[in-house]
Amino acid sequence: MKDSENNSESLNPEVILIHSCLTPKECNLLIKYHKANPSKVTHSDPTTVYNGRRIPSEFINNLEVKRIIAKYQYDVVAEIWEHFHQRCYPEQTEIMRWPIGVPQEIHIDTMGSNKEDEMCVIPFTDYASILYLNDDFDDGLTIFEGGYEIKPKQGMVAIFEGMKYWHEVSACKVKDRYTLPCWYTTEWRNMELQTQGGEGRAGLYRGTLPSSGDSEKDMETLRHWWKETYFPQS
Repeated sequence: MKDSENNSESLNPEVILIHSCLTPKECNLLIKYHKANPSKVTHSDPTTVYNGRRIPSEFINNLEVKRIIAKYQYDVVAEIWEHFHQRCYPEQTEIMRWPIGVPQEIHIDTMGSNKEDEMCVIPFTDYASILYLNDDFDDGLTIFEGGYEIKPKQGMVAIFEGMKYWHEVSACKVKDRYTLPCWYTTEWRNMELQTQGGEGRAGLYRGTLPSSGDSEKDMETLRHWWKETYFPQS
């Protein structure tokens, strides 16, 4: 279903695309900001693969960059309301760089933990959006379990339930891949405030899952939690 008025397309009931959320100029400005600010990228992520690659919104102090991010968030919130009929609020936002040759394994949008006895943290996340800031990297597809693929296009946004649908990213082959991911919650008390100039949320989460120390067993535990949470009758 194509909606020419708001430039969005519903590829199936679960994945929404906005084809031109940001202009090439706006996308390039965000990439330039990331490249120009290496001191703002994180280096202490529990998920170590992200170290040196992401700039969280609370570290961004450029007003034009913050304004572009806020515009993007408002557009996505409107789409979530139109297609899923839920009020959502930004929970976490960042400018992310994917280096050449680095894939992202199949996952749902849990968060890493610094504690040895915890496998992951369960956030208040309900929806996710990925805005593709460039598309000149070759490959770098967003792939959902079951085979559905999204080929990135500069300025395009993919919106879906990131905790419900397993997804991964194939490695880019030519250049680094830049994205502007954002996660959204239906719990307004857990929204982020950084892009509007505040100090952020309290950092509360739904809970955690224990770690057995065995990655295969941990994945079985996560799959069991996921099935019981989203498909309890299946």
